[in-house]
Amino acid sequence: MTDKDISDEKNNCNYYATQDCIGCGSCLSVCPQRCIDMSQFKAVIIQENCLHCGNCKQICPVGAIKEL
Repeated sequence: MTDKDISDEKNNCNYYATQDCIGCGSCLSVCPQRCIDMSQFKAVIIQENCLHCGNCKQICPVGAIKEL
């Protein structure tokens, strides 16, 4: 697998919050695109704005952010 393949693979992944989300908002503070909606208590990642950086997944205290 080349560096380009790895980059393309990362850019195609989608992050989403599972039912384990506790609504703490930690992910909001680290999202450079501000593409996480917390209006329904649980985090919802707006995919078309997501950079797929993984910051939300790394900061989640309960591991509720997953990749497709």
